[in-house]
Amino acid sequence: GKCQRPLHMITATRLDPVSASEAQELKKLVLSLSRQAEGRFPGCLAAAVEQSNIDLFSAALRKQSYFVSMRASGARCLLLWLRCRGAFFIDESFSFFRMPRLQLFALESGGELEQTLLDGRMLRAQPSVDTNAASAHETSRLRYCIADACVVNGEVVAHLPISRRLMAVRREVLGPLFAAKTDGALQLELLDYFSLALLPDVLAHVRSDRGGLTTSTDLLRHREHRAHGLVFTPEAAAYGQVAGAVFVWVPPQLHVSVFGLRRRMRRVAGTQTPQPRHILLAARKAHERALLATISAPSAPAEGVLGYDWLTLEGEDAAEQLRALPASACIECRYDPHHHTLCYDPDDSRADSWDEPRVRRGGWRFLGVREGLPLVDVAAAREAERWARAGVSQDKLLHALGLTPPDGVDVTSWGFGMHPTTINAHDSSAGKTDTVAGADAYSTV
Repeated sequence: GKCQRPLHMITATRLDPVSASEAQELKKLVLSLSRQAEGRFPGCLAAAVEQSNIDLFSAALRKQSYFVSMRASGARCLLLWLRCRGAFFIDESFSFFRMPRLQLFALESGGELEQTLLDGRMLRAQPSVDTNAASAHETSRLRYCIADACVVNGEVVAHLPISRRLMAVRREVLGPLFAAKTDGALQLELLDYFSLALLPDVLAHVRSDRGGLTTSTDLLRHREHRAHGLVFTPEAAAYGQVAGAVFVWVPPQLHVSVFGLRRRMRRVAGTQTPQPRHILLAARKAHERALLATISAPSAPAEGVLGYDWLTLEGEDAAEQLRALPASACIECRYDPHHHTLCYDPDDSRADSWDEPRVRRGGWRFLGVREGLPLVDVAAAREAERWARAGVSQDKLLHALGLTPPDGVDVTSWGFGMHPTTINAHDSSAGKTDTVAGADAYSTV
């Protein structure tokens, strides 16, 4: 019969950490349910699509059927539902959090849902694409986007094809939600999977701005979310059992990171007052509770950050925007292998002006102010730089799949195509030009 009880009742987006002993107990249960080796977070070990393995990727997709889905931004996490104990979210560092007042009920009996383990991403909802439906409440909601499942309502589904796993989620978890027609601070929804032949149509709903950031529009649910590439999943593979069978493609221009900012002042020839230059700050190590940071990101302590790289701005508008920022502000930047970065001696005792920079090819472009997320850590920033240099463009990806854009579209702005941007063309005569990006950059700060 129809579920008459509310599926989920959440009055606040609060996650409560569990005790160490309970976390250890829950971790053993999660590893048992997902059939994963001790210490390894559940799920497939996805392979990144890069220039070095594009032929392997193309061959794999010719050997068996694949689904394609959008890779949304947000923190990947598991949702564990235990009857009589409630809901727990687990991020990739195996941090466990209980979400108070989240209740799931079975469609047929109306009683509590049995043991369930889902895999997905926690996102912050953006306003509806239907402006008449947008509200202040909508912008503050959290969305848990379900991408896969291990156990649904007490039944192990990890060995089934992904289409049947998702059907079980739709029937046993989302069916009661839609029947109850409840509203709350957390929204559960299912990730959409498409056949490869539909990829050009999927890309038609992706918009890129001039900073290289992309937004995917979900016309069915009237939602928009930040899109960070595509995921290719075998139709027949069991959950988490085939390493390297799942592929993740992230466009080179989408390797963005959140940095802190440190302002330095020195004189410049021809000016009366000291002028600012900016250093990007990164965390020494990864945020241990990425899921909690998605909801409320605390500022990194001063001893937990270090100067990572110099930031070279383009245009007076960006410089004016940074001048107005408080010292604790965070900014979002995109790594561009072709961006020219001006590097300076960080020691004021050796250099008292900005007049003799070293010009390095490769660096971070300023995109905008970005609050509510933790700072990128040094290892993740270096990995983003590597991916940006080794990544595969949208054109090459489609060519490897034997697909072409629709006739008449502007490929520079269609899908994940990047708008033309002006390369920061500093005259190399202003300083020595270093074409090697990467580790050499860090010694300059």
